[in-house]
Amino acid sequence: MIPFPPFQPDLHDWNLGRSTIITNVRPTADGYIPFRGPAAYSGALAAPCEGQFTAKDSSGNIYLFAATDDNLYKLNSSTYAWDDVSRGSAYTGGGSHWWFCQFGDHVIAVNGVDNVQTYQLGVSALFGDLAGSPPVANGCAVVGDFLVLWYGRTVRWSGLNDHTYWTIGKKKSDLQVFPDGGDVRYVSSGEAHANHVGGGTIIQEGKIRQMMFQPTSPAIFSFAIMESSRGSVSALSCGRIGARVFFLDEDGFYMWDGAQAHPIGAEKVDRSFLKEVDSGDLANVQVAIDAREKQVLWRYPTSAVSGATYSDRILCYDWQLSKWTRVELDCEWIAPAATAGIDLDSIDGLGYNVDDFPGSFDDAWLKGGRPTLAVFTSASILAWLTGDTLEATLETNDVNIIPGRRATVHGWRPIVDTSAAAGTVGCAATHSGTLDWNDEATMSRDGRVYGRCDGLIHRFRLRIPAATEWAHVAGVSEAKGDMIIAQSGAQ
Repeated sequence: MIPFPPFQPDLHDWNLGRSTIITNVRPTADGYIPFRGPAAYSGALAAPCEGQFTAKDSSGNIYLFAATDDNLYKLNSSTYAWDDVSRGSAYTGGGSHWWFCQFGDHVIAVNGVDNVQTYQLGVSALFGDLAGSPPVANGCAVVGDFLVLWYGRTVRWSGLNDHTYWTIGKKKSDLQVFPDGGDVRYVSSGEAHANHVGGGTIIQEGKIRQMMFQPTSPAIFSFAIMESSRGSVSALSCGRIGARVFFLDEDGFYMWDGAQAHPIGAEKVDRSFLKEVDSGDLANVQVAIDAREKQVLWRYPTSAVSGATYSDRILCYDWQLSKWTRVELDCEWIAPAATAGIDLDSIDGLGYNVDDFPGSFDDAWLKGGRPTLAVFTSASILAWLTGDTLEATLETNDVNIIPGRRATVHGWRPIVDTSAAAGTVGCAATHSGTLDWNDEATMSRDGRVYGRCDGLIHRFRLRIPAATEWAHVAGVSEAKGDMIIAQSGAQ
């Protein structure tokens, strides 16, 4: 088999282990599966989405929140519209985005310009200013039994198990200003080390620090530099699952494992990404963790949508397989979300019926309670990525079918479980030559793609149209009888 190899556009065309086009699919160990498009769930927000959060109260009830530049909203589970739950006075807005976290039954929201906001699940009608006069903050997290805020080069934490207490030096509330490393981008909401329960990881512009709880020390937390020349270019690009923290630095993508930062995009996607991304909009490169698929996704704007309120591409990385793919999808926001569950009698409220429902009735978001990857579309509508398949395009690397000789390909059989695909083959006379592609042809009834192409070098491209139901694609069969070729002379 000639496989559709890993998406590694940074490598040379002749490298047998790479492809430059693996688009709108998810990686698996032995090939690729579809990447599904948005299935609308909510009404539209009044303006582009600048934040989204799912909360669950102590009784198990699910709440979905979203933010625009100057308003906070809660999804109405009956009408699927967004109810404005902003505080009584208008927000200033103008921040880069809203950041959410949950402390007990309280949702905390910050945007870098307004007072810290809080909403008590099951009690509050509107958000309001958090008591205790906490500082205006760019981000928030729960580390151990503390609410942690960050702004500039400062991290500040609340009283022990009291998110409304902010008097320095009492109830273990305090702050730390870092002398170097630049602004704090992200604080993980987890244990940084097994011997320091309640710790976290701090990622700055140019340093990574460990934040370790010291219950018997008056310092409360100690801080250790773990990486002295590594950090993140944007707060949104940082995300955590378990001990792993993923982030984007100036030179590419990294995974922090609690002790070391590992380059995961080097010689794979880093250089290509840095050429594609709108360099003036790195602050809007946003990460999302898909725990079910064990994949991390970064959405980013290219220069084609410079100045727009949405991004147009996603890089998908499977951290178990160390494989990448690229997705072409317009969206304003991407993050896991959950619902309380939807029954068949309620799907008409979403604008669907049994016949035209996108996706499967086994989808996790219908069952409720389980986080499922979602986006806000370019129309500011919350949608699950469970809809129709996106149009998938995959290419092999350049291959010399008959070693050292030219060959004429008359037909080839893609290894894919649909007959609705189409393909083309490109040929070149030398390794340095330009590929000459034949006309695209649909798969015939015998499962082959027919079309003549003669050369020393061949590259195969398969296209699976959008909304085609398929489950797996692997490559091009070289088995006897599957590929129709003829030797056309020595090179």
